[in-house]
Amino acid sequence: MFVGLASVANGESEYTFATDAATVDVDDAGELVLHTDLVLIGEWSALSRFSYQIVLTTRKVVAEISGTISWPTQWFRPPTPDPAGVSGIFTVVANRREITEKNSGPGQFGEFTEVLTPITPGEIVSVSIDEETTRAVYRIVEPPKGLELKVTVAQDGSLGDGVLFDAPHGDLVTLTVAQPTRSDIDFTASLKKKLG
Repeated sequence: MFVGLASVANGESEYTFATDAATVDVDDAGELVLHTDLVLIGEWSALSRFSYQIVLTTRKVVAEISGTISWPTQWFRPPTPDPAGVSGIFTVVANRREITEKNSGPGQFGEFTEVLTPITPGEIVSVSIDEETTRAVYRIVEPPKGLELKVTVAQDGSLGDGVLFDAPHGDLVTLTVAQPTRSDIDFTASLKKKLG
């Protein structure tokens, strides 16, 4: 990346200014941020404008979240290892995660609520079946950067009632320009029994 002064304009005066120190950074959302150090000296004047030219060479890195969905084969054995055989069964989504606090009243503790807004759907890209465990590899392409996301997996009932998917190593992701991919958001099926 190269940053250079493109133009300077001010009124006619004995006014000296320097804008020769400049850097460009990339923030978490991928936006370019220009930082300049200004030096001013002399009689009163007006600095109308100054501008910089940034020459930037980029390479596109596709943002992606990926992982596996695992379950005991005895609960559901796909007819083939073709991803199309399980794609309609699972719903994989990257959701925007926000925590809101609900005040309970004077002298009471607040209650926190997790609000999930679906943003980017995922897809099943491969399936492996063995006698013990079946694994489906998923990916979510181009989720937004700079937001806290929560990946969720739901199933349509093909694995049975009460089967939920948990991510033992976490399901929260915040992608950045420096780290645009995550490949370790793995889900495992568990059977949740109803109380009562």
